[in-house]
Amino acid sequence: MKVLKNFPTDRFVDEDFHNKWAEVSDPPRTLILFGSIVISVYLILETWLGSFFVVNPDDVFLSALEMNAKMLLGFLIILPIHEFLHLAVFYTYEPKADIYLIANIKFASVYVYTEQILSKTQFYISAITPICSLSLFPLYLLHLGLFNSNFLGMIAVLNLAASIPDVANSVFVAFTIPGKALFRNLNNKTYYQIPQR
Repeated sequence: MKVLKNFPTDRFVDEDFHNKWAEVSDPPRTLILFGSIVISVYLILETWLGSFFVVNPDDVFLSALEMNAKMLLGFLIILPIHEFLHLAVFYTYEPKADIYLIANIKFASVYVYTEQILSKTQFYISAITPICSLSLFPLYLLHLGLFNSNFLGMIAVLNLAASIPDVANSVFVAFTIPGKALFRNLNNKTYYQIPQR
C-alpha cells in the first residue's frame, strides 16, 4: 500500500483501452441528495426521540457543543476505519495489487484507490462492507437493546452518512451496468467492460 496526496495520474491510456473499457458516469446528484435526506431525517428522529442523542433541555447550548465535539471525534474515528475496511476487501481479492491510500488534506478527505479488475459482485462487496460492518450491524444491536451507547450509535449514524457515495454508486451501477461487467479504476475515473464470451 502506498500513501498519496491525490490520485495517481501518470497512467498512460491508449486508444485500445477506450475500445475495451467504457467510463462509468457518476450517479445522479438526486440519488446522493436522497441518501443525504434519509440520513438527515434519521438523525432528526433519533435526536427528537432521544434514542442515541440525549439533549438536556436545561442546557441546550452545552449539549449542542458537546454533540458537535462528539460528532467531530466520531468522524475522525470512523473515516480511517471505514477506508481500512475497503482496503481489507481489496487485499482479499489480490494481495499484490497496487492499492493506494489517498489523503487529500486540501479537501479533508481520505479514501482507498485500486486499479484491480473487479467483478460486479466484488465491486458491491467492497462498496457495502463498511456500511454493513460499522452502521447496519451496530444499529441493529442497539435497537435490540444489546448495547446502550450513545457514542456507538453516533459512530454508526456518522458512518451511514459517510457511506452515501458508496451506496449511491452501488445503486447506480445495479441499474445501469450489465450484470457480467468487470470494473477498474484508472486515474480518477471508473471504467467497466463486458467480457466477450
